Amino acid sequence: MRITLGLAAAGGLLVAPLTGGAATAYRQFRVTNDTARIVECVLLVDGHTRTYLKVHPGKAYFDTFSEGRQLQLACMRGKEGVYGPLKLGVDYRFVAAPSDRVDLAAN
Repeated sequence: MRITLGLAAAGGLLVAPLTGGAATAYRQFRVTNDTARIVECVLLVDGHTRTYLKVHPGKAYFDTFSEGRQLQLACMRGKEGVYGPLKLGVDYRFVAAPSDRVDLAAN
């Protein structure tokens, strides 16, 4: 019994520093495709590739990120080379742009 309590107490000491910090706020990033074509982009988080997006017309991509992350979108047929930094908690949408391109707009 004594050994079990000792191990449980030691386990509690190891976990306490990991959970004792300030709570990290998480917010959602969302982008909806309002165009008639499939939009292909790379989602960059803190300058590194996170995922390859292929958003079909009328569909949306969304994910949750911690505050302080730098989000960018690099779209294959985008009006701009890279969109960003993008804000968490804001709903974005792809819209048609001239010359068969797409643009990003905030709702």
